[in-house]
Amino acid sequence: MTLRRAFTLPELLTVLAIIAVLMAFLLSSAAAARKQAQQVTCLSNLRQVGACSLLYAQSNRGYPFPPEARTGQPQGQRLTELMFGKLNPPVYLCPADHDPAWSHSYIANGWASVARARNAKRPGVLFGEKRSAQPDYLHDPYESWAENIEPQRHRGGSGTLYSDLHAAVVVAVERDWLIE
Repeated sequence: MTLRRAFTLPELLTVLAIIAVLMAFLLSSAAAARKQAQQVTCLSNLRQVGACSLLYAQSNRGYPFPPEARTGQPQGQRLTELMFGKLNPPVYLCPADHDPAWSHSYIANGWASVARARNAKRPGVLFGEKRSAQPDYLHDPYESWAENIEPQRHRGGSGTLYSDLHAAVVVAVERDWLIE
């Protein structure tokens, strides 16, 4: 009869502890990668929304989106229906927004206009990420922008699309100048 050498209990526990530590590192990096992917997808969606708004502007006297296309408008006259041909296209949803009101994540800046953006010293804001509970498509210019915008959906900030079609995550502290 031959004797087989087996692992001792301390050796087995050591190997299991090393595997557990490696799994913890792997899971934390996977979570960070998922958040980064959500942020990149969100910024890509905002750029697509911006490209659509500029195409809309070319056909509608320079308005980047319908000025009165709010949530309360009749079916067929809401912002996304006029711009995309359907009520809430998938591109109008941020993957990090888990419970959006009216199935959309972005809100248009009510102050924005193509002519104003061309004359501005720096690019104006066209769209931002709305708070999940905010149902409207269009920011009322007489309300506070900060009250309608999600302060920190992506690493301490939220996605913002500018009139020159670049999108960036803007930290809440930087938002003071957005509506100038």
